[in-house]
Amino acid sequence: MQHRSEHGGILFLFGTRPEAIKLCPVFLEMQRAGLSYSAVNTGQHRDMVLGVLRYFGCRADEDLDIMQPAQTPLSLTQTLLARLPRVYQTHRPRMVAVHGDTATAFAGALCAYLSGIPVAHIEAGLRTGDIRAPFPEEYHRVAIDAASDLFFAPTETAVCTLLREGRPKDRIFLTGNTATDAVRLCLSGDEGWSTAALLAACTPIDGKPLPAGEMLSGQQLLLLTTHRRELDDRHLLTLLCAIRRAIQGRENVCLLFPVHPSPRIRAAATAAFAGCDNAHLIEPLALPHMQRLLARATLLMTDSGGLQEEAVYLGIPTMVLREVTERPEGVAAGVLLPVGCEGEPVERAACRLLDDDALRARMAHPAAVYGDGHAAKKIVTHLQKYVQ
Repeated sequence: MQHRSEHGGILFLFGTRPEAIKLCPVFLEMQRAGLSYSAVNTGQHRDMVLGVLRYFGCRADEDLDIMQPAQTPLSLTQTLLARLPRVYQTHRPRMVAVHGDTATAFAGALCAYLSGIPVAHIEAGLRTGDIRAPFPEEYHRVAIDAASDLFFAPTETAVCTLLREGRPKDRIFLTGNTATDAVRLCLSGDEGWSTAALLAACTPIDGKPLPAGEMLSGQQLLLLTTHRRELDDRHLLTLLCAIRRAIQGRENVCLLFPVHPSPRIRAAATAAFAGCDNAHLIEPLALPHMQRLLARATLLMTDSGGLQEEAVYLGIPTMVLREVTERPEGVAAGVLLPVGCEGEPVERAACRLLDDDALRARMAHPAAVYGDGHAAKKIVTHLQKYVQ
């Protein structure tokens, strides 16, 4: 049972699936420590968040249910800034904790700052150096850190960034990334999960039957995800068509593509992979299924920040479908390979990685650059000092 909140404690604000994945380990540690807190779900990704909360046995004290069809970064931020003052007045937190770089985190930090409430930023200090890549997340990160009082940095690189920007040294804490905690918790009960059982949990979007689990024995399993807003419709279709060309006719390759609910991404995915027998478009996967399939993957292709961290922790060779990444540690560790999002370079990189077993073997080694799976405990230890 989740520990109920009391006025005057910490209020955790979240609204997207990645935020929920990375904050649930913190909630569990708060409960173990017997600390009261509020958990408020803005509903930015409402349905996708609820499954994560159920899996970890957590829940929100309040759900703002702000998600609207065709919402934009501007309309979403406007709605959040209109709703959050009432939330803060009701809960009267001593501190607001936000995670990462979402609109929820940005609006939550800004509203708390303007309300005179201290802000704790979990996953602070990440930067690409390009304010428009990713858009609008890079701007959000910079603005959230400018409004924050406590900084939970996942890596030494992030610590150095915060110090270089003039953040107080005694308020910066190197904790690791709670993404590693989530993977550790999800895979701790991995026994009995066969590939066939995982495939049976997948729901095809186009009605095409998925391969049987035994058919994947000896095959290369590719996982693909893409959702970045800065990738316009033309570039998105070009990117996906390049991946199709790379796998077309390779009988030993099976591509699984959990497709983001965005209508434009679904339209591009359907158009790009129509008639491609070894590509399977599926509904977004529940957290334990996604992470277990990731652990079995030959190659990951993604523009997701969270999946980059999980792949590095598990040692899964990864093509980063972005020009720049705010997770350079994974690149330095040799697990992540940024290839951009232009068609021809992506196709060449995919073919090279599929054909070069030695290259994939060099990339396929777990690295602890994002933590050892116990970041949440460190975060809660520091939070406890500031709210007692």
